[in-house]
Amino acid sequence: MITNFLLMPMFFLSGALFPLNNTVRWMNVVSKINPLSYGIDAMRTVILNNPALQLYPLWLDIVVMLSITIIVSVLGSILFNRQD
Repeated sequence: MITNFLLMPMFFLSGALFPLNNTVRWMNVVSKINPLSYGIDAMRTVILNNPALQLYPLWLDIVVMLSITIIVSVLGSILFNRQD
């Protein structure tokens, strides 16, 4: 239940179902915080190769995804070590 509470809003606000080009201001701000939107944007850029569909530059997508991966991995390893 908690997983769906977190993942479903992230999925809906990632731009996977509808484009984020012409959304309302609050949705635009939330989608910029959502790391899933950068992953969706990177996949669209690489697969479709259409600059008109690209929200962010590809290098920004990769930097955001790598930094989120590093932060979550470090946090997970710290929390895992505390359980011992």
